[in-house]
Amino acid sequence: MKISDSALSRHSLESTLKNEAIALVYQPILSGSECRITGVEALTRVGKGDISSPSTELFISRMEEEGLIASLTSLIIGRIANDLTRNVINPFWKIHINVSPLQILSPSGRDRLEGDLRAFSDIHSHTLALELTENRFRIPRRECGPLGVWMETLKFRSGDLCWFLDDFGRGENFDALDLPVTGLKIDREFSTRGSLRPLKAIARIAAGLGLETIAEGIETREDLHRIRSAGILDFQGYLAWKPLPLEKLKELGVGRK
Repeated sequence: MKISDSALSRHSLESTLKNEAIALVYQPILSGSECRITGVEALTRVGKGDISSPSTELFISRMEEEGLIASLTSLIIGRIANDLTRNVINPFWKIHINVSPLQILSPSGRDRLEGDLRAFSDIHSHTLALELTENRFRIPRRECGPLGVWMETLKFRSGDLCWFLDDFGRGENFDALDLPVTGLKIDREFSTRGSLRPLKAIARIAAGLGLETIAEGIETREDLHRIRSAGILDFQGYLAWKPLPLEKLKELGVGRK
């Protein structure tokens, strides 16, 4: 079966949200030469995962196009608050959540995100790392100044919060480096393929700006050697763990001292 247009209609998307027909999985992020876990990224899975289910990328694209992305973000943050209680993950880990640039470019989207994060911080002490994904939408240069002020204000209001640029390199939006970000998630196209020169250039840019770097999509020992040759130690990918459902995450024993 192919994915039908009706499966991605506004009515179908709204029904998916209403019925919470969305699963979350969590992929560990590893740091340093000792490969210790320092966080997890929450990833969305839609439907039953069969051939008739839309890919996550296609689903999120349609949510953005239909103006429903803020509702999806609210659902995800609420689900994470319920899932990742203190006895599930180490309290010092960062929880990475993807946020669409379209949401933060909208005043109503910013207001809604503020409310979601306040509700989260009221019951959790985990550091949230909000990842701005820029592979489809670029943040205009003229917006970077006002957005930067808002991002800093949100960090102050919402407790322990930091910002990352996700899929860095793919969007070629270096203007976004003016935003008050803590780190870069390096797209797998740079982490695992092609010449080392672009990867080393990104690592130098990050080091010059005092930013953390996390390489995505690391699946083999060769991939790991490649990023370390470029000076990048932190990564996530199948070499360490595939995205884990909540029960499997618990089995890691991450809440133990």
